[in-house]
Amino acid sequence: MVVNTDITQWSLTKTTANSAQTPADIIPLRQWLAVPVPGTVAQAVGDAGPQEDLEQYDWWYIAQFPLPKTGKRTYLQCDGLATLSEVWINDQQVLYSQSMFENHKLDITDYLQTENTLAIVFKALAPHLAERRARPQWKTNLVDNQNLRWFRTSLLGRMLGWTPPIKAIGPWRDISIVSVAKFDLVECTVFSEVDEALNGKVHVNLELDFIDAKLAADPQIQFLLDGKIYPITAKPIKGGGAFIDTEIAIEQPQLWWPHTHGEPYLHAYKITAIIDGEVTTLTEGKLGFKRVTAANQTNQLALEVNNNKIFCRGACWATPNIISLNATKQEYRHLLKLLVDAGANMVRVGGTMVYEHNDFYALCDELGILVWQDFMFANMDYPFADEDFSKLVAKEVRQQITRLKQTASIAVFCGNSEMQQQAAMMGMEQSQWANALFDTFIPQKLEEQQLTLPYFTSSPCEGGLPFHTDTGLTHYYGVGAYKLMPDHFTVREVGFTSECLGFSHIPVTASLKQAFESPYPATHTPSWKAGIPRDNSAGWDFEDIRNFYLEKIFGVVADTLRYSDPETYFKLATIATAEMVSSVYSIWRTSVSNCNGALAWFYQDIVAGAGWGIVDSFARPKAAYYFLKRVWQPQQVLLINNSLNGYTLEVQNETAHTLQAQLNIALVGLSDNIVAEHTQEITLAANSIDAHKLDTVFGRFMDATHAYKFGRQTIYAVVAELRNESGELISQAVSFPGCRRINTGAGEITGSITSDGDNESTVTLTPSVFVEYACLESKTTQFSDNYTCMLPGKTYSFKACEQIKSVHVSTLNLQKEFRVT
Repeated sequence: MVVNTDITQWSLTKTTANSAQTPADIIPLRQWLAVPVPGTVAQAVGDAGPQEDLEQYDWWYIAQFPLPKTGKRTYLQCDGLATLSEVWINDQQVLYSQSMFENHKLDITDYLQTENTLAIVFKALAPHLAERRARPQWKTNLVDNQNLRWFRTSLLGRMLGWTPPIKAIGPWRDISIVSVAKFDLVECTVFSEVDEALNGKVHVNLELDFIDAKLAADPQIQFLLDGKIYPITAKPIKGGGAFIDTEIAIEQPQLWWPHTHGEPYLHAYKITAIIDGEVTTLTEGKLGFKRVTAANQTNQLALEVNNNKIFCRGACWATPNIISLNATKQEYRHLLKLLVDAGANMVRVGGTMVYEHNDFYALCDELGILVWQDFMFANMDYPFADEDFSKLVAKEVRQQITRLKQTASIAVFCGNSEMQQQAAMMGMEQSQWANALFDTFIPQKLEEQQLTLPYFTSSPCEGGLPFHTDTGLTHYYGVGAYKLMPDHFTVREVGFTSECLGFSHIPVTASLKQAFESPYPATHTPSWKAGIPRDNSAGWDFEDIRNFYLEKIFGVVADTLRYSDPETYFKLATIATAEMVSSVYSIWRTSVSNCNGALAWFYQDIVAGAGWGIVDSFARPKAAYYFLKRVWQPQQVLLINNSLNGYTLEVQNETAHTLQAQLNIALVGLSDNIVAEHTQEITLAANSIDAHKLDTVFGRFMDATHAYKFGRQTIYAVVAELRNESGELISQAVSFPGCRRINTGAGEITGSITSDGDNESTVTLTPSVFVEYACLESKTTQFSDNYTCMLPGKTYSFKACEQIKSVHVSTLNLQKEFRVT
């Protein structure tokens, strides 16, 4: 029997560094603040907190709990303490922790009284950072204190170019009191693997410690998978325990797939034991059977899932709340469901963040999202040769592998973020990029724990230099920070990029009003600039990059436009970055590219404003989200401008089902009317691609790319649409081959709103002329699609996630705006 004792009331106070040595020194103080746990000091003090650096103080958390009424042994479980901390039970120190990434299970039975005080002090980190320590081989520009490499804490809040100075301090993960009566489940891991023939195997590692040694005799343990019983034999441990280390063969199990390629099927499992005549459930959960391998042929990396090559697309995850470092399960579900709806099938938890909560991984399992998992190391020369440091990180690595290997969604482990790149860019020789922690130790621990998933020492890595974009695993910012255009040759060379295309994406109007009280905030103000990401050592920020592409696409002067017409500036700037990311992905998705995977940098903004995220800090999708949604879908049409060779039209079907659809290609003239159109029914087999030249489809030379320039430009836009048998839009691809226009057209949009039950509405729009990026806005809701181009006379439907009575519609090319009711 296991009994949890809830600790419902926590209090917090601060002292100057090292001024109080024990809880007895500070309990008489009266300045206590009621706080939540799990939580952080930054979350607790909020706006009323001190303006000084919180790391200059010691922070004391205090709680009382009664002696558990049931159970003979009691444990204190601490799942995350940031960062240097001491734990006290009734004025007796029971733990000193040096890592926020380590969890602790402490036997506190002998320390307990009838009423008990639990105290945890989080020691000031600032004095430790100021100590003289061995110098690194090279220094990083990511953080301003090189001694951070010695401490196991998150870099969030320390990378001032793109995170606010909110540092992790406090009990950021759960704390619980657990009492056991008959036995302690010391260890229990259940994980699966799949061989090349797609047969499965379940590994069960379990250890029981019996409080009464008499109960240790033959505990009769069973493993159940989908209700089928597999008896397993426990072996005795001297002193009254038992352990199991066994493998169970599962012939041809139903496989777990990323949602873009199949069903993320999860098998229910349970382990039971008959102990002291009672049937007890030791553990239960869900297992996904999958096989992930990395193929690296002709220097082009690809991931295969269940022996099928997968184009991995998605984004780099950012913590949903930098203050608390936590999210509710509902918040995780909302964000991850948005990813699934967009057609993304992978998310990367990068080394600059935190290991995510179990709820996050469970939802990725359920929703069919592959997880690329970095260990929490980034950009620094970590001192693994130091004995104390190596022992510290060894426990972290072992615990995280043990936890994460039990999830279906984990697809890749990676040692760190940009450590090799940082050293190489500092001009260091290749021998100085090496670190035994990533090169030797972590892969050994993965092998010891019987994991066969792909592992990369660093992201990026491989090639002559780790940041070269044509070999191995890369980070690609050619389009973006380095001001290249999508037609640059390096785009097609990229094989797999685990982060790419960082842009300062402007949020939707509702978020701008919520954060800045204006739909067009003044972009020179400190509050606006605080949300603009930048690199510490660069003399520019990513708003400068956005303005560069705005000028390239629309032929305007960005500064002049934002001075004189901020409304138009915001409208064009929003589209400019969204077009860039979707244009590059359109190339990467096609068969003419070498690319097999690309993860956008990154998913959600950490602070309010125009950050890198494709979803803003209020969890609302930006324009870039909707643009990417059109090129991430498993069934889609793509257009590639090949200049003198015309357009390539490619239809893809990644799913396991045959695609029956109608394909329509329209050429739109400068007057916003269709000048040529072709429609055909298509049948495309599962996991296949169909490609055509546009000139072949129309049967004549159109100069749709305006590459030959025989006379003035006649084609303004090329639009390809894929619709299902019901006429609903599956996919749309739009390309503009030449000059762009703004608010020059006259036309009408008619529409209606219908109710789809209690919680949904459908907005239906039909334009009289070609509409360039119709933007739907409502005060309360978001839509299934947005920023859509619309062909004249055709109907487009947009789902709203709640009942709405009206919607505002603006476009890029029509002078008039519309309200549909």
